[in-house]
Amino acid sequence: MLTRTELADVIAKTFPVKSFRGEITLRQGRLLDDWNEDRALHEAAGDADETGDWDAISDADLRRYGSFFTYVDPAAVPFYLPALMCHCLRGHELQAAALDTLLFHFEGTCSPKHFLKKLAEEKFAELSLEQKAVVTSFLEFVAYFSHSEFDIARAQDALRGYWLQFKDWTLE
Repeated sequence: MLTRTELADVIAKTFPVKSFRGEITLRQGRLLDDWNEDRALHEAAGDADETGDWDAISDADLRRYGSFFTYVDPAAVPFYLPALMCHCLRGHELQAAALDTLLFHFEGTCSPKHFLKKLAEEKFAELSLEQKAVVTSFLEFVAYFSHSEFDIARAQDALRGYWLQFKDWTLE
């Protein structure tokens, strides 16, 4: 089992800094969550977002715009996922709102409803096998260290239902 610091280091190594290549940014995703379709507002929101380095996204922005992850496309996931996982690791009680969002999507990959499972698997389709192994390590960390029985159960369900298949990929 990796420690919090070791897991953060593995995330940083496995998700190298690459420019954002998705369609929907953090603030734009939040606007969609608020049912706001104002084109000018969406353009301004996209211009305001960090798109060069996921590690430069502030914890304050991740807390404020936390619901955005539901709306990002698969190409944006490798940019935002490491920021969210590291944000959770830095926070007290694993940053409840961000963790809830991630667990929702990780659980979707093992949904009994085929269309939900397919949507969730598509969301993570751009991740490499090694990056999926990091998600597995993150879920194991949550299952072991969370103080919330609900989060522990959700992490264990996601692991058993989908993510454990990536555990054997080495994290060097």
